[in-house]
Amino acid sequence: MKTTRSSDPRRLASTAEDPVNPPFSWVRCLAVQTDGKILVGGWFTTLGGQSRTNIGRLNADGTLDTSFNPGAGTGPNSFVSAM
Repeated sequence: MKTTRSSDPRRLASTAEDPVNPPFSWVRCLAVQTDGKILVGGWFTTLGGQSRTNIGRLNADGTLDTSFNPGAGTGPNSFVSAM
């Protein structure tokens, strides 16, 4: 996943080449952790080209944090709306 470096996580997510799988997916919320990693929540099944269901985490450089995969929000009508 290529990104444009920015201190604004919304810009980081919006400039990612493959932030979530199109066309019926969206990011609803972001949270920047103290270590610079970015929690991403919404309604999606792929983040950074890997399977993630509605929640995932990006490293500070915009790549997918593969160590974080809680599998939350797995119902067909569920999504993450706040963190």
